[in-house]
Amino acid sequence: MADSGINLHAKSHLLKVYETVLLFGPISLDEVFPIIGRSRSSTFRCLKQLEAAGWIRTLINKHHFVATAFMDELVSKGAVSMPEVDLISLPAREAALAHKMHTDIGMLISNSHFLLAESTDRAKKANTPMLPLQGNCALVAYCIKERLDPERAARRVEAVHRDTPQEFTAQAVGNCCRALQEKAYFICPDEMSSTIGLTFPSGQIGAVSISPRKIGAANVGALEKCSLRLVDALKGCGVAIGPAV
Repeated sequence: MADSGINLHAKSHLLKVYETVLLFGPISLDEVFPIIGRSRSSTFRCLKQLEAAGWIRTLINKHHFVATAFMDELVSKGAVSMPEVDLISLPAREAALAHKMHTDIGMLISNSHFLLAESTDRAKKANTPMLPLQGNCALVAYCIKERLDPERAARRVEAVHRDTPQEFTAQAVGNCCRALQEKAYFICPDEMSSTIGLTFPSGQIGAVSISPRKIGAANVGALEKCSLRLVDALKGCGVAIGPAV
């Protein structure tokens, strides 16, 4: 049986049992309890609890368990984090906390839609659409999508900001693409922010932006230092910095 690569021991007994059924089902009681390292009787009680709650069910042979569609139904009705955000949220938060910065994480969810997924700034709401000329997080993602080609990226941004002068769009996009070509991040001195473009193993494109918690509390040097630390942390998660190679 394959290794899930997930630290089951760090989770509650009931969750361990559910996760095991979800990953390896259909699976029998005799296969479950050795995986989670608990007694047969204790594992059986957990299976029955999960079955009563509707999270799992037995196959018609009555010997094997499988996860039901109940969780999918709940997920479709609730707010659920993207797996890419799960992957980078901890290192992004830790790097920003160490330098007293705010952190924004966003994802390009289509060719013309960027979503601010999470932010440590309470004034910003999660799962909020963001246009490329309204926030550097979105602008960087658009540039990454076009592999840092200023002309192509400008056309994509112009399609979203139809009423914005083309000269302004071209300048903003050009500055962003040049910065990302020279470094792994785009520092905007006017906004005192630094943004890193990301390409995930799934192909998903996103960005992480950092900025001081208080106006005037940081300078470009502090942003550079935090950016370098954050780049190293994100690389450690297996995420490509900038466009995929």
